[in-house]
Amino acid sequence: MSDSASPPDPLPSAAAKQGPPRQPRKRNVVSRDRNGCATCRRRHLRCDKTKPECFNCIRLGYNCEGYGNRIAFRDQTSLITQKFQARKPSAQASPRKPADAVAPETAPLLPGPQLESPGARVNQDETVMAFLNDDTWMWGAWSPSQVEQMDDGDLEQLSNETEWFAVDDTDGSPASSSLDFSNMDALLYPRLPPTISSVSLHPVARQCFQFPDDPEHFHRLLHDGVNGLTAIVPLAGLIADESFSAPYLYRAALAVTALCASPAKSAPAGQDGLALAHHMTPEKQALRHYTMSVQALHDTFPKTTVSAFRDCSLQDLLAWFLTRLLLANCDLRLGCLAAWRAHLRAAGRILSACHGRFVQSPKGRQLAHAFARMALLVELQNRDLAVTSLRTMNPGVASELSSMIERSESPRDRLLALIRRVSKIELKYRYRPDLWRKWVRKMGEVDAALADWQRRLPPSELPVDTGVQEVVAFPASTGSGCGGTAGRRAVVEVRPLTFPNSVDARTAAVNYSHFLCARMRARTRYRGDGSKEAPRDTEATVLHICRIAAGLSAASCAQAEAFGHGMLPAIGGAYYWTSDPSMRSWIWHWLGGYEEAEAGAVGGGGRGREGIWNVRQTRRLMVFLDEETERRRAAMGGSWDIIAAAIEEDEESMDEDDGVCDRAVRREQRLMLRGCDDREDGSSSLVMSDRVPFRIVLHSRSADGWATDCLTVP
Repeated sequence: MSDSASPPDPLPSAAAKQGPPRQPRKRNVVSRDRNGCATCRRRHLRCDKTKPECFNCIRLGYNCEGYGNRIAFRDQTSLITQKFQARKPSAQASPRKPADAVAPETAPLLPGPQLESPGARVNQDETVMAFLNDDTWMWGAWSPSQVEQMDDGDLEQLSNETEWFAVDDTDGSPASSSLDFSNMDALLYPRLPPTISSVSLHPVARQCFQFPDDPEHFHRLLHDGVNGLTAIVPLAGLIADESFSAPYLYRAALAVTALCASPAKSAPAGQDGLALAHHMTPEKQALRHYTMSVQALHDTFPKTTVSAFRDCSLQDLLAWFLTRLLLANCDLRLGCLAAWRAHLRAAGRILSACHGRFVQSPKGRQLAHAFARMALLVELQNRDLAVTSLRTMNPGVASELSSMIERSESPRDRLLALIRRVSKIELKYRYRPDLWRKWVRKMGEVDAALADWQRRLPPSELPVDTGVQEVVAFPASTGSGCGGTAGRRAVVEVRPLTFPNSVDARTAAVNYSHFLCARMRARTRYRGDGSKEAPRDTEATVLHICRIAAGLSAASCAQAEAFGHGMLPAIGGAYYWTSDPSMRSWIWHWLGGYEEAEAGAVGGGGRGREGIWNVRQTRRLMVFLDEETERRRAAMGGSWDIIAAAIEEDEESMDEDDGVCDRAVRREQRLMLRGCDDREDGSSSLVMSDRVPFRIVLHSRSADGWATDCLTVP
């Protein structure tokens, strides 16, 4: 009965007993992956375990909380780079698809996925194959509106940068068929740094990305900082919290970062002049961002008057102010000092009128301190064109900014303030040596302040002697490749004096050199006939400065001090204070090392500049003044000395700010038409050649009194 009532078994009972047990039925819920991120584990999602943030969190807009078990991912970027740099691009490469097939506007910036377990690699390979058949991966970082704004040169540049990836070298078949898919991850995202994600990027900053290098530049700006700019404007700390939402601010930040990028890549071989002109080097990218930032700034604030900022919010006011500081540093890097001062004058007028609003917020005080640093640099470069004069700023605000620098925690700020005091007293002393008691007393006060500055330095910021017996070797030929003039041959080799315990050895060396030079100037006395009485330890001080300079490279100083005061004034002061011909010759050849930055440098560092100084003109001026001194002393019987000499600047408008936008557009158009090729004299096409004659204002004193002459340096 029971057998006939039971339903028939589909399988023989013997086989059912001998077969494996049935697998338990899976629930309709994905089990937690102990190796996934915390967000996916909490939401019961299968995590793809990409680093630093999984793709699921980015796709769904969640905040990826990271991996609690610290998964180690193998980095094969160097292997991929070596493999595909050896591949030569095929001459019969198939053309790319038209650029109108773009991704949706909300396409996120995807961080490169890392290696997974072998079981998950099969599914990922299928995804990669489907991904390669679509050109939208190439445009995922740009919205359709931004792609439409690109000109043909930009699109051609993007196509050229990715064409090596699309076609195989041998038979013209798609290169993806011969690639190793285990290493395909690095190829899909070749330009994005490993820590860039949608969480760390402000949405407005993402909209400003126009070139493939922009995400990398922005990442370097936030994490590594711009070399030399961080000491002037703490940009990363100001925009890291994403409180600013002005597009012109992020474009200005991208412009100044692109100017400090690695050397410009050469254009692809075999291109004609038009294609070469459209090659988007970092310098061209910087000018594009600069021009768009200036135009957006002008559209938002057509007039830089006090009434225009009276009703705007504090964040908009600070964003405008920070943008002007960044644009000013761009012009300084490019060697356009007139535009540099124009931006600072406009910012100074608004700071003077809205000073009460600035001091209400920590960011406002930081920006005021950054402006004070830049205003001090303008005054050190040319005191007659200071941006804190009565025509630009309230005297009370200017005095407060000066006190802010003098009370700063930064040793560089306090030292530059002391150098400004020395320069002012020295100039008055040389004009009126009959008031020597007054000037000696004031110089003594500065000397005491310099001694206090030295005592406040930590031991790590002091030089360490290597114990060399002979600090100067005879004879030697150093600096032969520095481009010195004929008749100047280095005859000594100076042993370096280093700062091995300092966190930033170059900054410590520059600071200490300026301290030695300023102390030497403060202890110098001037006679009524215009001559000077140097301190007894002058030659020892000059040797110390030269030993510190011997441990540095002039080209590296030009890059590290691209926005600051630099090493040039200290080594130049040693040149004019020493009477040893061999040391003067060594200093001359060391200064020639600045021209080594000509090859492969972007921005002002590639034009013989160091921050606010034009090194080329300075070297020509040194030769001219030496010859003029010999000629005048021979004609006047030896009684003739230079009080001061300054390069004559073009007359600048102190009030107008309307021409900044037009100048930016014309400069970019000129660069695009000429290309980025260098001239025969090594100067860039952005600025005039430094070999053209220039005028100087020379103040001198002789037995007949003092005189002022305007001379031309050929």
